[in-house]
Amino acid sequence: MINYQLPATKGTQAGKEFFTATIPFKFLVRMFKFDEESVPADLRAQRKLNEQRAQAIADYILSNQDSYVLPAITASCDRSMRLENLVPGHEVGLLSIPIDACLLINDGQHRRMGIALALREAPELAEHSISVTLYFDRGLRACQQMFADINSRATKPSGSLNALYDLRNPFARWVMDILGRRPAIRCRIDMENASPSKNSPHLWSLIAFHKFVGMLTGVSEKNIGRLPDLEAKTREVVEFLDALGVIPFWTPMLEGKIAAETMREQYIISHAVFLHALAVLGAHTADLRCLQGLAGIDPAKSSPLWQGRSVINGKMRKTSDGVNATAAVLMRFCAVSPPELIARLDALCSQHPQAA
Repeated sequence: MINYQLPATKGTQAGKEFFTATIPFKFLVRMFKFDEESVPADLRAQRKLNEQRAQAIADYILSNQDSYVLPAITASCDRSMRLENLVPGHEVGLLSIPIDACLLINDGQHRRMGIALALREAPELAEHSISVTLYFDRGLRACQQMFADINSRATKPSGSLNALYDLRNPFARWVMDILGRRPAIRCRIDMENASPSKNSPHLWSLIAFHKFVGMLTGVSEKNIGRLPDLEAKTREVVEFLDALGVIPFWTPMLEGKIAAETMREQYIISHAVFLHALAVLGAHTADLRCLQGLAGIDPAKSSPLWQGRSVINGKMRKTSDGVNATAAVLMRFCAVSPPELIARLDALCSQHPQAA
């Protein structure tokens, strides 16, 4: 019997053996197979392959050949595997797998395809490797259960945490640079959660602040690399943030003199809807002197200014219409002419405050 032999370690889960091997890319694409897409879902143990997702992984590998990270693949083998030439006292040795064994991926099929696509463009990646955890294939139902167990317990990190940690993203780095220049705002940003919790000392999430900066400047992940003067854009954002100090309760809010919990309960200015409405206002004016008009707004959630706009039946309206309808009020106070879409929405809200 001809076998594959791979350096591996043996472990035990739920009384069953599994093996973890480090497999070079060039062998991975030959050894491991996919369930046929033509097979109905109840007769396979994987989702259908999404070629765009696989290509995205390939592009990621090719663009970051010195720093990419790929998590382990989980697979099943339908033939008996054994560990040979053990290191004395340790479950480490050479894993023998019959060459005619069927090796099916339970988790990581897009990684495997992404690696295959990357190898076509960069054959020098052949000796790069990935960790693969192998279980004995105990039948279709067991493999389907394994797929469900792995994926139902996976937790996707929040957009804020991704934005904080993604140092490859120039837009994310730029936003952190802006926050670094205004520490009073930075310390009020929740860097981890999609939105601040009820008792959080923070005002806005990092992902909400990302959206604010993008709406204000028109800068995005796609176009930031083409900007001739990013520093000029940075100054625009910083100057706009500084000009917001005229808003009633804005400065005490940032300084923590009013608890964030109280601000959320009683005022709209601590909510992302209002922050994004400010961005819409800023995007439609180049003269920051007009922002002096914001000194006249009533920031209370109960104010008639916001009813049917950012507040409906006492709850914040977290929609684009809520943002634009709120921006219309801010534009009125700042004597800024609204674009046609916002003007129509403003008229509708004025006529039917609770139905807009």
